[in-house]
Amino acid sequence: MGVMKVWGVVVIMAVIVTGAVDANSTCKTALNYLSPCKAFLVNVTELIPDDCCQGCLSLQRLVIGLKFNRKQKIALCKCLQKDGTQSGADADRAFQIVHTCNVTYSPILTGPDVNCSKIF
Repeated sequence: MGVMKVWGVVVIMAVIVTGAVDANSTCKTALNYLSPCKAFLVNVTELIPDDCCQGCLSLQRLVIGLKFNRKQKIALCKCLQKDGTQSGADADRAFQIVHTCNVTYSPILTGPDVNCSKIF
């Protein structure tokens, strides 16, 4: 599993939580929620920070709040794909975060090979 898939899991959760009106705002909000996780995702730290879990759960609420807003979900998916690629996020570590933080929403995995327009 690639780096993008792990970061994408977190990113898609972020889309659900924000409910923002425009895609750029939703992307920024999602990345802000996930910022405490970044050092862990790129193998800088060994432990998942508590504020990472708080951010993931906030992201989960954001994505759930988007419900039927397909356009924003697609834009968020693409945002997360881009950030995951640029940051070098480790997919296995992303799944560790989802498990450790008890994220219950079943996010859609994204990666460079996923067509965001077809998964929503």
